[in-house]
Amino acid sequence: MLENFYGIIEEKQMPQRFQVRIKLNPQHVIYQAHFPGNPITPGVCILQMCQELIERNTGRTLQMVNAKNIKFLNILSPQLHPEPLFTVEYTEIGEGIKASVTLSDEVIVFAKISVEYHGYNR
Repeated sequence: MLENFYGIIEEKQMPQRFQVRIKLNPQHVIYQAHFPGNPITPGVCILQMCQELIERNTGRTLQMVNAKNIKFLNILSPQLHPEPLFTVEYTEIGEGIKASVTLSDEVIVFAKISVEYHGYNR
């Protein structure tokens, strides 16, 4: 999804934590279907972006094995909030990753996610 659904604007790396500001593409075909004239980022796309960003920052290929908590708190529209921020705190568990993710625009929180992945080294 990285190449056409969203792009990365900036990244900040810290030990066991990172932040990534993205830019959503309001012209993407997903937004034409979800929903015409009132685009909303689907929850499954938020989960996929989360996984892709964690893979990018840990250098691992991941597969979700447990979603302990997924809360979609506010609607993420590419028109109203085109540059949201992912804040990810994670711990490595063997080959896996356990992560807590907040998606926000620094004022509005769109999603809070607690997830575990099985990892494969690239």
